[in-house]
Amino acid sequence: CVPSRLASLQQALAVYPITLTLVVWSFGLRDQNELLPTMSKVNMSSQLEHLQMKYVGTGHADLTKWEWAVNVQRDTLASVMGHPSMLMYASVAQGESMGRARFNMMQRMLAPCGPPPPKDDE
Repeated sequence: CVPSRLASLQQALAVYPITLTLVVWSFGLRDQNELLPTMSKVNMSSQLEHLQMKYVGTGHADLTKWEWAVNVQRDTLASVMGHPSMLMYASVAQGESMGRARFNMMQRMLAPCGPPPPKDDE
């Protein structure tokens, strides 16, 4: 990687809190290991913590597999309901009206992955 590209990358990461994958892809790096020597791991982890606090769906260190699956299912259903063309596609595929398809999706959002697993008391 050219030093001038790395310098512009470091400036971009200092100004904008963007994800590491996007940076690796946009700068044409093979993988994130090319980028790690140029960034401090503390800076990277602080950006991740900032994103996790700002956006609910990004999770946190104590997120369980079930909670993650619920977030993904609810986000997907909300997206389908929020885009009329996607809702129309789903309603045609199910052979129902758009209103009925939206109602069924809202019902599935209540417990998209079933009941939560029992908690382990530690």
